[in-house]
Amino acid sequence: MSSISDTYKVLIAGDEEYGFAICTRLIDRELTNPRTLAVEALSKDWPHDEWIKFITLSSVGFMTTIELDLELHGPWVWELYNVMEPRDYFRRFDGAVIVANPRKPDAMSYIPPLVESIDTHLGHRIPMMMMVDTSPGLSSDEIACVEELANQLDILFAPTDISAESNLDEVFKELAFRINEATKKI
Repeated sequence: MSSISDTYKVLIAGDEEYGFAICTRLIDRELTNPRTLAVEALSKDWPHDEWIKFITLSSVGFMTTIELDLELHGPWVWELYNVMEPRDYFRRFDGAVIVANPRKPDAMSYIPPLVESIDTHLGHRIPMMMMVDTSPGLSSDEIACVEELANQLDILFAPTDISAESNLDEVFKELAFRINEATKKI
């Protein structure tokens, strides 16, 4: 096993508050209220928008460490997006996490064109998953709405609860595995 980890860049897009909360909770398990931190951080013009998560994977008896560089896609990145060609912007990513909030219809309507844009500009599908936070007391109908959208877009659906110890590590481990398989590095 090499001491240098494979590095993959992951786009976190959709509902910025939930995306920020996911990233901070993934890095700091002791964080008690990631949504409050997200609201505070996102009130700034240039919030913190990058995190690094290390994940260990095992395949056919070999273990490897994967570095996921998480990058939150919010309004502040449009300057970069407008300078670069969309193809060059999306080409930087090996995978994507689409974060959905069914209580914000504008965030939900943004998702299909985003996925189509990624697919179109790359010419292929990168590993993606759609996440929804069940902690704010979403109804089963609201969760089903997000799951239906994920199924329509042929994206893995991953409900999580970021306010408590949740399956967040397992979800990102699955994404890392899919990215690693797609790039044939393991």
